[in-house]
Amino acid sequence: MSATDKLHEQGFNYALAAALRACDPAWRKSTGGKDVIRAERTGQKGRVDILIDDPTMPKVAVECAFEGDAGQDAAARLDDKDMDIDTAISVSAPVKFKSLSEVSAVQALGRGAEIGYAVLQKNYRFPKDGYLPGNVRDLAGFIRVASVSKDKVEEVGEKVVELIRGAGGSLSAGLPEWTHDEIAELMSQRTILSGMHTTAVLWLDAL
Repeated sequence: MSATDKLHEQGFNYALAAALRACDPAWRKSTGGKDVIRAERTGQKGRVDILIDDPTMPKVAVECAFEGDAGQDAAARLDDKDMDIDTAISVSAPVKFKSLSEVSAVQALGRGAEIGYAVLQKNYRFPKDGYLPGNVRDLAGFIRVASVSKDKVEEVGEKVVELIRGAGGSLSAGLPEWTHDEIAELMSQRTILSGMHTTAVLWLDAL
């Protein structure tokens, strides 16, 4: 760190954690006696920079580095069986943050200062190279969306398809035959079964 640098990476961790808490009321709470968002400030090797332990979603690890580290630290979190992390976020902090104090960094992030971020999961990185540009609010929304791993989304998707097929079959069996053609026509479907499936999807969406 040069003589003009004020903020080290641990300080940025704290600033980003504070800015993330400001984005979501649920993230300003504590659960089990611990903050939902916990930031590493000691610089102790092996500790996650920021851990988001929100009971409404899977745990997410956030690893920060000035100008990024290509996600190396974030990828290492996915291999840590003790942490049980399926999603890690790699954050690339612009070098200009080094000249700020922690308080100024929190304020800059709150005002929408641009950072870079990428999501890493098992055998998956988005984007494949580099980082997405955005502000802390973009990152907060991205974390919520990305917290469920791609593999689990696909697994749930397959189960939902099975449920819709089952619901469509139950509708077909439970409704009078004279309504089948009418439902298919209303749903703009060519077959009775696809009409029932579409109806089941609409019911699922309404629920």
